[in-house]
Amino acid sequence: MNQKCKFLIRILWNLDIFYIFIINLAKISKKDYIFDYAKLLGIMELIKKGQESIIKMLMDRIEKLKYSKDYLDKLDLDNLKKNILFVYIQNYIFSDFPLEDRQLVEIIKVSMPTLKKNIEQLIKQEYLTEISKRPITHIISDKLQEVLD
Repeated sequence: MNQKCKFLIRILWNLDIFYIFIINLAKISKKDYIFDYAKLLGIMELIKKGQESIIKMLMDRIEKLKYSKDYLDKLDLDNLKKNILFVYIQNYIFSDFPLEDRQLVEIIKVSMPTLKKNIEQLIKQEYLTEISKRPITHIISDKLQEVLD
């Protein structure tokens, strides 16, 4: 099991411990009417289900990222192009906001002309699509999205 999976499981386990603590606190305090026991249990169940849902979503996205990495490794592209695509794929999987080219320059530490040249080639190969000229912004192509989804 990788480190991310272990971390997510620890979050869930710690939430269970917190849940037990609050239930016991509610039982002790029930005499003093500090807690509404039924409401507290409902809230804790809601929190637990929400956390489980988030962990499942993250695990699914991590699996999708692993699949994407395996897919990229099989492509006949140089390492720079694979790195560019991998950053765009991560952005596609984990973010709701497109990545501007100037941001990508900072991430992969290449010059803007080098990035531009490689992105143009990836567009020709139908891996990327330009969605904005100002600021210059790209996303993975519909064709690549279909492969990854």
